[in-house]
Formats: sequence, C-alpha cells, structure tokens
Amino acid sequence: MNEPRSAPKRLAWSGGLFMATLLVIGTVMAQPLAALAPADSIVTLSHSAQDRGLGSLGADLAALDWSKLGGLLEAATGAFGERPLNDFTDAMQLFEEFDTAFDDLDSLCPGLGTIVSDPALLDLVDDALVTVSLSPFNPLPAITGFVRVNPELADTAAELQDTLVACFGDATMTQNGVPMFVLGDGSDQPLVLSSVGDVYLVGTNPEVVRAAIRLSTGSDAGSLLDTNLWQASSRLAAEGLGFSVSFEALADVLQNAAGMAGNATDTEALVARGLGTLRTIGGIAGRISLQDDGLLLESIVAVNPDGGDPQLAELLLCERCTVSRPFVAPAEVTAVSSQYLPLRELVRYLQSWLDDVGPAVGEDLDIRELLRQEFGFDLDVALLDWIGTEVHTVTLEPFSPNLRSLLYQPATAYIIPVSSPEQARAGLDLMGERMLPILAGIFETMDGGNFGSLPFDMGALDSFLAVRETSYRGVKIQRIQASFNLDIGIAFVGNNMVIGMPARAVEPLIDTYQGARTVLSNRAYRAAVAAAPDAVSSLTYADVATNLHGLYDLLDLAVQPLAAGVFAAFEGATGSIGFDSGFQQDLGFADLFGIEAQPLAAGGRSGLVAGDLGPEDVNNFGEYSDYYRLQDLNPGDTVTMVVTSDLVDTYLYLVDADSELYLDSNDDAPDTSRSELTFVVQAGVDYWIEVSSFGGAEEGPYRLTVTSEAGDPTMAAITPPTFGELLEILELFPQAVAVLANHIDRTEGYSQVDGTILYMRSMTYIRW
Repeated sequence: MNEPRSAPKRLAWSGGLFMATLLVIGTVMAQPLAALAPADSIVTLSHSAQDRGLGSLGADLAALDWSKLGGLLEAATGAFGERPLNDFTDAMQLFEEFDTAFDDLDSLCPGLGTIVSDPALLDLVDDALVTVSLSPFNPLPAITGFVRVNPELADTAAELQDTLVACFGDATMTQNGVPMFVLGDGSDQPLVLSSVGDVYLVGTNPEVVRAAIRLSTGSDAGSLLDTNLWQASSRLAAEGLGFSVSFEALADVLQNAAGMAGNATDTEALVARGLGTLRTIGGIAGRISLQDDGLLLESIVAVNPDGGDPQLAELLLCERCTVSRPFVAPAEVTAVSSQYLPLRELVRYLQSWLDDVGPAVGEDLDIRELLRQEFGFDLDVALLDWIGTEVHTVTLEPFSPNLRSLLYQPATAYIIPVSSPEQARAGLDLMGERMLPILAGIFETMDGGNFGSLPFDMGALDSFLAVRETSYRGVKIQRIQASFNLDIGIAFVGNNMVIGMPARAVEPLIDTYQGARTVLSNRAYRAAVAAAPDAVSSLTYADVATNLHGLYDLLDLAVQPLAAGVFAAFEGATGSIGFDSGFQQDLGFADLFGIEAQPLAAGGRSGLVAGDLGPEDVNNFGEYSDYYRLQDLNPGDTVTMVVTSDLVDTYLYLVDADSELYLDSNDDAPDTSRSELTFVVQAGVDYWIEVSSFGGAEEGPYRLTVTSEAGDPTMAAITPPTFGELLEILELFPQAVAVLANHIDRTEGYSQVDGTILYMRSMTYIRW
C-alpha cells in the first residue's frame, strides 16, 4: 500500500528542493496553462470546467430507461452469434463491472483503483490542455498534458501522483529544483510526470516538460500564449471544450524538413508557395460551451496577411463578400442558410497557383484555356458571366411521416441570384451540352466500356432522364426526373435561379415573388438577423424544435414496423424451439423412438470418432444414420462438429433429443465430402448428433470431429425479447427526441471578417 499522506514520496527530497518548489507556486497559480505550453504546438485540445450542467434536459434524458437497450443488445448477441455487436456488448459489460476493473487496478498498483474510483475525482480538473508538437529531427510527436486541479481536491491529486510514481517510477530528474519522474522504461517515448503549484505536467518528451517548468519560474522564452493563434482565440468563450490547429507551426516543421532533404530548383517555388499558403491560413481554433441560454459553437481562422500568399489572404479576408436576405423565401420555413459564393475569387486564386506551377512543368497554364481545350466550353459564358455571389438554402418543411417527404426528402430550395436569366439559361445549356457526354465517358471508363452492367445506357442520356417543361402561375419550370426519387425543378424567379428538390419546392418561392409573405416577416428569422452584425459572409437560422417534433412523428410511426422486423429477425435466428444461435426453423421431426445413441464427451475438449454407415445403421426413416449423444457440455460453450468421408456425400444433423426436433443441418462445407455445424450450448437441452449421407442411401466410412470452446454461460441464459418488450425498447428513441424537442428552440449563426480574423458563431437556444 502507499505511504501515508503525511510522508508522500514526492516530498521526500532535500529541504533545498522543497523550498525551490514552493517558490514557483505563487507564479504558476496566476498563469494560464497556455503560458506553460510550447509555442511550436501544432494541435491543442483544451477543457475548462463550467458551472453550468445540462439541467432538466440532462435529467429528462437520464430518466428514460436506457437499461432496456442494453438488454436488447445482449439478446441480439446471443441470437446472432459472433458479430461486431459483441464488441459493443463486451464494452457495456465492462462498464457495468467497473468496480471489478478498479480492483484490477489495485492489484496492478496498490491504491490506484481506490483513488480513481472515488466519484469526487470527476471534479478534479479545473482546466486542462493537451498539446502536440513535431520536430524535423524526431519522427515521434511530443504530446504534453497540463492540468490545473480543483483546489479542494489538491490532496487527492498529490496522492494520485505519489501512487503512480511509487508503482511505475523508474527514474528521477530535476529542473529548476522541481522533481520530474519518468514513468515506465524511459525509452524514446517516455512518460514524464511533474507538478508545479496546482498544475500537473505529463509529457512524452522530457525537454518539453523542462521548458514548461522553466516558463513557470519566469523564463522569457516564447510560449503558446504568445502566438498569434492563441491570442486571436481569446475572443472565444473562456469555458468549455476547445481545439486549435496551427498551420504556421506546421509550416515551420515542414520548412526545416524540406531544408534537410534539399529542394530541387524547379520545385523551390512550389514549396515556397505551399508553405506560404499554410502560414497565411495561420491557424484555426474553436470552442463549444454551455451558456445560460443554450449551446454555443464558435470558431476562428486567424489569417496572417503577411504569410506569403496574398491572394489567399484576400480571399479569406474579403470584407465586401457579404450576403443579402433571401426575399423570395416564403415566411413559413424551417431553416434558411445564406452563404457567400466566391466562385470568381476561387478561379482567380486557382489561376495564381497555376501561374506558379507553370514554370515547374515547363509551360504556361491558364484555367480558361484548359477548360476550352479539354471540355470545349468557355468558363465565363458557361458560368462566371451570369452567376451571382451568394446562395441561399431554404428548407420548406420538417421531417414528417408524410409519404411524399419520405420518398423525396423534405422540400428544399436553393436560390442563386443571376445577372440575366437569358445568360443563365444559355450557360446551363452549354454546360449540359458539353458535360453530359463527358459524364457518359467517365461512366464508360469506370464500367470498362460495358454498358450492360449499368442500370441505363449512358450513351443515350434520354433513356434514363425525363426532362420536361411545366409551369406554375405563369413561370416556366424545367423538371428533371430519374431513377426512383430524383426530382429536380429549375425556374427563374425574377433575377434568381431557383432549384427545388423535389421540383414542387419551387412553387412556394414563386408564390412569394408574386406577393405572398416572405421570410423577412418571420419573427424568428428577423431575430436571427438582428442578432448578427450588419455585414456577414454567412447567416443561418433553423427552427430546431419543429424539425425535432417532425422527427418524433417519423420515429414514432416507425417503431411498430421496426419492432415487427426485429422480432421476425429474432424468430428467424432462434427458431421456435429455443434460443439457440444460428438454428434454422421447421427442419422437421427426428423420430428417435427406439434409437440408442453412442455417448460422446465434448465439454472442454476435442475428439475424433471413426464410424461406418452400413445396413445395421438404418433409422426410423429407413436411412443410414449413426447417432451420438453429446455429454459434459456447459451452457455458453461453442461446439463445432465436422464430418468428412472419402466415399460418402456426408450430411450432418443436430437434434434436440427431448423434443425430437432437428435443430440444424448441413450438407456441404464446402464440398460433398465434408459437413460442418457450430452451435452455442443452451441449458437444459439434450443434444444428439446424427451422421448420415445425402438422401440417407450411401454406405461407407467417415470421420467425426467434435471440438468445444468455453464461452460465457450468462449468454446461454438470455431469452429473446417479446414483441411488447421490443416496442418499449424502440420507443426510447422517439421519447429521447421528444425530450430534445421540448427543450431546444432554434439555432442562429453567422460568419464575419473582423480585421485579420474570420469568426464563425452558432448558438442553439436551449431551455435547460
């Protein structure tokens, strides 16, 4: 057992070391964890404890009887045998037996299981930060964790460290008088543990841990806190779960690695451009947090305009790239998403890359000329001259059990402003004329030139596409239909190209354009607009509650048919005579009257029997058969039987001697000279093996091998759920959706350029 807390091992150092450790405590407690982390961190994960929990939402979800679902999974494993499902149920069982796992920890390291099983340990961490950094000189990443513990549980944290060091510590080092413990074998990827003040450090690279200790004692070396990305992420919420990825740090590693490898002259410009692209993106960071009014998701892109790719910086930090409001969207919608569509900017940026690639390949590359040569169309005429700079996605209805919605998805429309409907029609015709034959060629190449295996002839496009022109309130709609449920409508409503899926989704937008109420009169959408800044590059709104209520109706409708299907699957797997894995149904009556079976011990062993089918082995059906009674079986064991013969087309049966019913049979596995069966032993069944031939008319010698593998006896005791129990289990899913629908209101979000930061925000309003 561990030493008493009055004399922990980590304090069993000289007075000088003890005093040196005390000197850093005040400084460390005032520092954020990022101030101790390496500045060259590429990836970080962070957590900051929150006072807010899930409130009544979490309580309502937890109140549902989820234990029923575990019973269904156990029954499914018992019925269907060895499947990937077993891994899940094993994990569930391990979770249920967590106390035993803690006992195992105590046997591995005395006292460890007792510490980690304390429920108070869930409140141990106030803040946590994990960083990953790379070096061109070391292929292994340096992973470092920083944990600030709850002051009320400081003794528990110290005891946990002492216990780990006592059990696994192999070496000890110091840095600035602070002890560092190496856990494990001290290999190329050791685990180093240390603590300064209320911060605990654990890392795979001792030098990173040393640097963190130096930073804690006032070193002026750079830290993660000093980086542009971390400072930019300060606008995110302070609490919750966060992440960051530094492309600038990654570029530094790649540049050093490229320098060590040496660059060919013709690729230097491309390498420089690639590194400049990474440095210009700078980094991304995000955080998810629980707020008083809901769930907040935030993210940023910390752009570096001087990173070396000015075209990319211009694309990302485009302040004029803003979206308008979709005035042709109808008032009654369930979701609206407006995004800036930077097609022209993307083409310019792609051309800038081709300008750099050209010298490396020895020719000038022009994207417009390449498209003209390869595909035969002018990019400007086909697309860029007429398409607008934004796209609005409008969801017109929620999920529902309506048959039309089930077949064609909830009606959705896409609104794209155009400079001229006439130019847009001509451009679409041009792209269709040029691209559809190319699509046919791609399919032909994928199919090896054999259209016969495809569901349609790509050479004759009109053979699988139905293109018709209809109209609604005087507006022409081009309707494209194919396959089971592909239904697209394209119409021009004013100077907007509207694409509806299914085609009927176009009609409400035509109504709006001709005078019906627009989404701008929708109170909830207006609130989302008011909550966003004036100039944004995207704006989203979704009526989550309505969608969840619709999803509830759909799931509630599906429960009974799904329960019937699952029940039928269980019946098919278990048969009418018991819960035996893999048994077939209705194999008939075995008729064992007057038959004596040869005892065969199978439990926990394997055996080989040499037999011979002959005239003296005729059963009650007049067929040549030998019978063996399996003994010493244990419930849950897996038994495999194999019969082979050089002369007989073998046939193998498994029989329940009590009911005299055939449980299972096999003819060829995989050929006529071999038959094989496997089953899981169930309690209370008298198992017999019948060895015969196809048709029961062949004579000759055979070899019977029976093997038994120990299994889980609890699985043999599992009984399949009844139809009523299945209903109760599957009803958990619509019930959970109903709980969410009663607590969640709507989602609002936007993205905005703010200086050199691209900021994105989404708030889902929740009544906790």
